[in-house]
Amino acid sequence: MSQYTTYPICLIPFLDHNDPTRCQMSASQIKQSLRLVDPDIPDICTGYEDVNHLQLHTLNAPEDGEIIFKNQNIIIINYVKKGYEYYRLHPFYKIYFNTGDKIKKDDIVFEYDNCDKGLLKFGKNVLVAYGEYFGFCYEDSIVISESAAEKFKAKKHDTLEYVVQPSEILLSLSNNNYKPIPEIGEIIKKNDPIF
Repeated sequence: MSQYTTYPICLIPFLDHNDPTRCQMSASQIKQSLRLVDPDIPDICTGYEDVNHLQLHTLNAPEDGEIIFKNQNIIIINYVKKGYEYYRLHPFYKIYFNTGDKIKKDDIVFEYDNCDKGLLKFGKNVLVAYGEYFGFCYEDSIVISESAAEKFKAKKHDTLEYVVQPSEILLSLSNNNYKPIPEIGEIIKKNDPIF
């Protein structure tokens, strides 16, 4: 590839022979995709699926060492030359070693669960057939079987928390202005709306 592109666009096979609008749409869909329960390593790769060199969600041991401590939040490794180092763990990491295990240089200690030995896997490999409808072949429709749909089971885990202060709740309209719930200690006049 002779041009600079974003990382999701680099994951689209045959990019040079593809419609630019479709590429951009595919890249947006990759970024917004849900994590599948059992994704596959792509059968057709672009060469950018290897994320070991990025060191974002994988840890390849820089040298020999030993796992000193491991729980769901951190892992502490005692390297032969570097000494002790600790790493924070994301809830979706796969950890390949336990406390007391010896590791060798370049062993994958942990990686994101959408990786397999350092290769990205975020979709399913399916056999696709294209059929034109009166010569039209651009975004007409998609038909999949129930067995194919079963392969696309996704898992989603989001925790959203938002604390609303009483002064942020718009409660009533008074003189064309929204009046929030009164603060504690605020003086209330006669006929002021409270609720």
